[in-house]
Amino acid sequence: MSGARRGRTTQPIAESLNITVGKAIFLYETATTSAADKITFTTEADLNKKIVAARKQGLSWGKIAARSGVPEGRVKSGWTKVTGQDTLGQSIGKGGRRPNGVPVKAAKAKAKAAPAKKAPTAKPAAAKATPTATVKRKIKRRVAV
Repeated sequence: MSGARRGRTTQPIAESLNITVGKAIFLYETATTSAADKITFTTEADLNKKIVAARKQGLSWGKIAARSGVPEGRVKSGWTKVTGQDTLGQSIGKGGRRPNGVPVKAAKAKAKAAPAKKAPTAKPAAAKATPTATVKRKIKRRVAV
């Protein structure tokens, strides 16, 4: 449950405990996670499989970290090992994963894709300057000065 729904924000709580907001949220999630929701594992490979399953359920990196009792960085690296995908742009929430499952990074890259280059076209041959035309221009410059 978010801090706004509880009637409090995590900022004053974090300040009173002299910790970061992220750490305060992590501690809250860890303390309020029921035993049935905890992610238990025996090996690193087992944890990584459960991380992928939890992400498919729509859990955030922070919730998975709190439920498994491991740092968020370890959760993300485990997910990358199994899926082979980068975690950048894979956040759930504002600015993160979109409803259609396309990460923001991929959506932005697709939108910013450069238009295809046009094939070079042959330029019309310019009329060559004749020696007399060049001489006439030089004479005009001398007279104007």
